[in-house]
Amino acid sequence: MSTERGLTIPEFCQKHGFSRAQFYVLKKRGLGPIEYRIGVKLVRISPDAEAAWLRTWQQAAETERTSEAA
Repeated sequence: MSTERGLTIPEFCQKHGFSRAQFYVLKKRGLGPIEYRIGVKLVRISPDAEAAWLRTWQQAAETERTSEAA
């Protein structure tokens, strides 16, 4: 799995421990990572998009944790 070229959707799902179906649920809700296309069929998630997606979830978790503590 080469992250320099970006991850395929199955690679991304495997790496983060959820199914492709869950990926598409997140995507439909606007909560998935940004994708880019190579040609018609190849879809990748860049390392930068993956990092941004992770930061978004980490920030949401931090916000939830601090609001519960208040």
